[in-house]
Amino acid sequence: MSSSESNEPNDVFISYSHIDNRPWGAGQNQWVSEFHQGLATRVGMLLGRDVRMWRDEKLAGNDEFTQRILDELRKSRSFVCVISPRYLNSEWCVRELQTFLTLAAGSASGSNVFKVTKTPVEPRSQPPELREFLGYEFFLETASGKTHEFYPSDAADREQKTGFWQQLDDLAQDIGKTLAARSLLPDPKPAGRKIIYLAQTTTDLRVTRDNVKRELVQRGHSIVPDRELPPSVDELLPLVDSSLAQACLTVHPVGARYGFIPEGESRSVIELQIDAATKHNGQSQHVIWVAPDATPQMEPKQHEFVDKLRRVYTERIGTELLEEKSLEVLKTRLSEKLEERKPAPPPVSASPRVYLICERGDLTAIRPMEEYLRQAGFGVSRSLLDGEEHELTQDHRDTLVCCDAVLVYYGSARQAWLRAKQRDLWKAAGWGRTKDMFSQAVFVASPARTEDTDFASDDFLVLDGRAPMPQALAPFVRQIRMTMGVQQ
Repeated sequence: MSSSESNEPNDVFISYSHIDNRPWGAGQNQWVSEFHQGLATRVGMLLGRDVRMWRDEKLAGNDEFTQRILDELRKSRSFVCVISPRYLNSEWCVRELQTFLTLAAGSASGSNVFKVTKTPVEPRSQPPELREFLGYEFFLETASGKTHEFYPSDAADREQKTGFWQQLDDLAQDIGKTLAARSLLPDPKPAGRKIIYLAQTTTDLRVTRDNVKRELVQRGHSIVPDRELPPSVDELLPLVDSSLAQACLTVHPVGARYGFIPEGESRSVIELQIDAATKHNGQSQHVIWVAPDATPQMEPKQHEFVDKLRRVYTERIGTELLEEKSLEVLKTRLSEKLEERKPAPPPVSASPRVYLICERGDLTAIRPMEEYLRQAGFGVSRSLLDGEEHELTQDHRDTLVCCDAVLVYYGSARQAWLRAKQRDLWKAAGWGRTKDMFSQAVFVASPARTEDTDFASDDFLVLDGRAPMPQALAPFVRQIRMTMGVQQ
């Protein structure tokens, strides 16, 4: 099928450099031949028919652009280019790409070109026609900066072999969808299909990103952006914004590296995507996931960026930061967010639990408050103040996940402490909280300090500690009961 002449159209034209198919390694594998065979088989399985793929199989020659190649390009529905240093240095390989794009002009050619990167190359070394297309990377980059190509057999590393077949399956499914659309075959659109912005990542998280993308696509969702982000910020930001405008959820994997800084910017492409999503797209939900194994290898600039994630970006509406959580936890969280919202069931318990947060110096001052809340029929959990630092942190997070309402006692502590506790409320969803708070309030103790006299909050009920105890807490108690639907 690959070499015999026929008038039948080609489903796929495979463009490659012949040096990339020379026998290599202990098994003397021919990479392109095995890739070709595996891809044809898998696409055929998905479409339920034989698939016609063509490539020039000559084993010797001068890589000439022959009339035969031109004829095969003219009748090809899609184009796969196997990128390597030799491919980009070959005038004829690049000419095959340019010719296909010219022939396909006006027919949504972008969706018919598939870029397979066998050997890593600098993005700037790629021809302009190729940069915009999303790639399928058949290699793994180690922490030391070395790269190992994926091979289908005789791979020394199981991850290399698994990576080959996973990437090939992703490619086959995307080609299958393109061919099905062109053949007017039914393209089922499951109810609940959503568009998700899955941020492009640094190379250390490419495999992880592909893993997340694979699962989301298998669930019937669509992923944007559908092309590589440009190297110039003037082109990059409009593409990011247009992609974000379509999405109901954005997902941002963060690894050990700060990432590529586009031309005309001082921030990495990772930070630019997070900033654009959380700043301009407040109607969507945003999940930022820091890979749990990233910290030991993290670059100094990346440490600063992750700290900024905690201080700045997580304060924006609809943003969750997942730290020290496995990839499976991320997938579960995304699944929860993408499920259709169901009406919340009525509270089972008539005794909601209030988490009373305070500093050690305010323990005596909060006792009347704690007693009043118990008498009002609430359970009360106080801040844990004795134990190891990691124990106190974990208990604080666990209590925020489980409680029904939060009351922060702002007495002897400084404003920095108060702001940290407020931010913790915004981060609670990232720690596993799935239900809304009945109420969240700050009790500003009396006498108020000069800087606190005008304290206000858009997200917290502010209670005036200068009023007598029952009256001071009345708005908080009332809000909880109203939320529960209890008659006053």
